[in-house]
Amino acid sequence: MDELTELEVQGDKLAAAIKSHAQHRRDLQLSASDISGNHPDTTKSLSKTIADIHASMARIRTLLGGPVSFLQELARQVQTVACLKWLSEFQILACIPPDGNMTMTDLADLAGVPEPQLARIIRLMSTSGFLNEPLPNHVSHTPISAEFISNQPLLDATAFLTHIVAPTALQMAPATHRFGSSQTASHTAYNLAMDTAQPFGVAIHERPKWGRQWAAYLHRAGGLRQESEIVNMLAQLKWANIGNALIVEVNAQSTAIAQSLAKRFPTLRVVVQMDRARASSLNLNLMEFDYPRQAPYEVNMNMRMNTRHGFAGDFDIDTYTHGQLGPLNTESTLTSTLSSVSTPAFSSQPGSSSFFVSANANTSGNITVTYRTNGMTQPVLGAAVYILHLANYNPNSETTTTTSTLHAELHNYLGVLRGSGGILLIPTENLLPEPGSVTDPGLEAVARARDLAMLQLGNEGEMEIMELVGVIGSIRDGAGKLVVTNQLKAGNSLVVGLMVRYEGYY
Repeated sequence: MDELTELEVQGDKLAAAIKSHAQHRRDLQLSASDISGNHPDTTKSLSKTIADIHASMARIRTLLGGPVSFLQELARQVQTVACLKWLSEFQILACIPPDGNMTMTDLADLAGVPEPQLARIIRLMSTSGFLNEPLPNHVSHTPISAEFISNQPLLDATAFLTHIVAPTALQMAPATHRFGSSQTASHTAYNLAMDTAQPFGVAIHERPKWGRQWAAYLHRAGGLRQESEIVNMLAQLKWANIGNALIVEVNAQSTAIAQSLAKRFPTLRVVVQMDRARASSLNLNLMEFDYPRQAPYEVNMNMRMNTRHGFAGDFDIDTYTHGQLGPLNTESTLTSTLSSVSTPAFSSQPGSSSFFVSANANTSGNITVTYRTNGMTQPVLGAAVYILHLANYNPNSETTTTTSTLHAELHNYLGVLRGSGGILLIPTENLLPEPGSVTDPGLEAVARARDLAMLQLGNEGEMEIMELVGVIGSIRDGAGKLVVTNQLKAGNSLVVGLMVRYEGYY
């Protein structure tokens, strides 16, 4: 269709999505008194309307824009980043009362900055809804800027963006000229920007403040998946129809996910497998449901940050949606997988049994905490779902790669799958979507910006979804191989789980 016709179509789609979004918001408000507090259908629809709104807005901007408007937007974004850094440096936001307004003259005197410069910065930021000039030469907070007063993760993310990410990104071209295709952790844009030979992974180990800011950046600006969203996704599977089902959480760092699931579904059984090396500093007496939770941005300091908070973005499941890997019979596939679950069977293979004797297991209700070294044979058979937290990669390692580590872990599922109809594998590592496959292009942009930041900081990166499918397909033995039969997608089209089964050669 021609551009004008498409513009009209997108306008109609936007209006319909906004109307639907408003209705779903009202439905949630009306049902807020529901003691269950669980409204997956409404939440799912709300997530989808948000994605639809952003998708239509993005397309409309493209249709109305051009190269000049593209450059103008870039110029605005560059100045916005600079202004954020300036406001943070002089603690301007904390000087503005959370309610009401004050004169720019008083604010400049209080902060000790030039008033003309302050006024220019405030007026630019107000064009983005950050700060406001309610009266001439007065300033007040907006709902967005007010959040930056006391929300420490937002402050940390802003500091990392302005002091580390932005200058590092601008050194990407010089880094390519100097280091070429080197994968060494100290041959990065970060090393040029900071004028240091120390790898980024070492720096955040030695500087806890940087580590905290990096984690906050990943969660707030980088769209890293949140623990609560894993639980919400799993909650939408039909566990109540299956009964005594089993989930295995592999390479976990806490029992937080298991406890959240157990609270919602008392008949579920969850085996939490911790790597002794990673869990040695954790308090394993975590069986009380109200145990103190870590801050949502607290994180292991390794480069990849695949911690128990390894999820981000809207994550409400739309449906089991078949992609390029074939059709999915939702009810029969899920039911046949879950109904085969029985009491967890523990392998007695050499090297694994010692981790699963009673002295090494902590059990409370339907949650069992055990130890299993990453890469060992998977001893729990018959589970319906395996939540796979990939190992925290050491950015200083010259030998360990994402692909090799993942291959070693998944190879242990050959034995699990030979005797079952299939499993739902949920990798908590963020996977890059296929180009153009996500409803909201902004979500893909956030993911790819995060991936580039990892490249520029430490020569790391995230795995493409089809790369993961390829790794799974490469795992085989003399009788058969693993195959991905279907993809589980969220309402925003991001792949969040894979149905995997063992397929014989004959």
